[in-house]
Amino acid sequence: YEIRLSLVGSEMCIRDSGKTDVTETPSVEWKRINIGGSYNLGFMTLMAQYNNGKASGGAAAGQETTSYLIGGAVPFGASTLKFSYVKSEGDGPTAASSQRDAAQFAVGYQYDLSKRTALYGTFARIANDGTATYAIGGGSGSPAAGKNSTAYEFGVRHSF
Repeated sequence: YEIRLSLVGSEMCIRDSGKTDVTETPSVEWKRINIGGSYNLGFMTLMAQYNNGKASGGAAAGQETTSYLIGGAVPFGASTLKFSYVKSEGDGPTAASSQRDAAQFAVGYQYDLSKRTALYGTFARIANDGTATYAIGGGSGSPAAGKNSTAYEFGVRHSF
């Protein structure tokens, strides 16, 4: 099931994702709460998000992950500077599962060539602590426990 409350510029979502890991017996069930919003200050847009997930069943039983995000976008002329910081705290019934903290910092730049076409670049870094193995999306795999993940991205976006 999913309960969703939408306000102008924000959203709250409570989701029961059901049995999602069919490789475990019994299957893992995650219950998630996600609350986020943004506010346009005129000269910049600020955004924040809270996410919490709790697992029951299978090997993940008792694990919990809580994440906090703060970010923004500052437009100037045909450019936009974007930034975000995410802190993720892992907790669980064992020492290994309770040492899964990580922090991510990302900064990006976008230059609009027209209303439909833009050049962009992004830098992101995740600092994993303890047994955390979070990786930047699109990578070739997870880093070793407690090791960092870094990525750069450059491209052209065109909307049809």
